[in-house]
Amino acid sequence: RMIYAWVKAGAPADVFAYYPTDHAGGNEILRSTGRGMVFGDAGSTRRWKADGRVEVHGPGFSKVVIGPDVADQWEHYLDVIAESISSNGGRSCVNASGVWVTKHGDQIADALATRLSRVVPRQADDPDAVLAPFADPDTARRISSLIDADMIGESGAARDVSAAVRDANRVASAHGGTYLLPTIVRCEAAHPLANREFLFPFASVVEVPAADLPDCLG
Repeated sequence: RMIYAWVKAGAPADVFAYYPTDHAGGNEILRSTGRGMVFGDAGSTRRWKADGRVEVHGPGFSKVVIGPDVADQWEHYLDVIAESISSNGGRSCVNASGVWVTKHGDQIADALATRLSRVVPRQADDPDAVLAPFADPDTARRISSLIDADMIGESGAARDVSAAVRDANRVASAHGGTYLLPTIVRCEAAHPLANREFLFPFASVVEVPAADLPDCLG
């Protein structure tokens, strides 16, 4: 689609080449070219960070930050936060994967979990469909297991706030597909889930003192 768009915009078609391949093939292309660009998760992009020929686009860990100046008006921003988490099935690089606040963390997490519980699997041609199914059901189950393992296996408090309001398990089967239902996790800044991205509407809600916010965000 990108190539056709460039050609339609006037770029000459013969400057483009398309090579369907796996990760090994993609790495070989990057090794063999003078300049390259790579998109992927932390594991697949880490090896290229020190290579000046390759422009790296890894996880963005995009966050919504509610500072102390508007902390008490957080309800005004609930719609845009929920959309930032769930739009395009939660699969875009710019989807919010964290909501960092200076107060009212528990209330915000509860409100987001309730709001996103309305996002459920629908038929693909339904204009209100938001969630995308997983082609491989095992992928959905593995992601869900990773979240659960991090909640019980790492230091720092973490809980799945959405578990109390959704009507089913996080992994759901519907309309011939397998889905992950929106998940809001409440955790501390040092917890692994505070900076994680997944291929579905997932976000952690983290509360830190206003003075610590710049350092916590890096």
